[in-house]
Amino acid sequence: HTRYWRDWSSDVCSSDLVLPKIAAIRRAARSQPRQERVGDAILGITVDGGIDLNTITRVAEAGANIMVVGSALFKSKTMAQDLRQMREKARAVFGKDVAG
Repeated sequence: HTRYWRDWSSDVCSSDLVLPKIAAIRRAARSQPRQERVGDAILGITVDGGIDLNTITRVAEAGANIMVVGSALFKSKTMAQDLRQMREKARAVFGKDVAG
């Protein structure tokens, strides 16, 4: 098992490479026969790195449902407000409550 990490928030080229991979994983999970399928709520696709107010919508639209937000919040002067806005953006994509 290999784990890759990269902060791609400011690198459009890298995010354009990562987001299609997330979408492909989500499509593959949805295409499984019903008895073998892992539902969206069960299959957690996590993105750790590069999540901020500018990227969270694109990452959620690609199919990730767990976003690890660190630097964007710790560097923010309005942490609570930014977190609230990120949750709202994710909820707009998923159409339901977002954990956290």
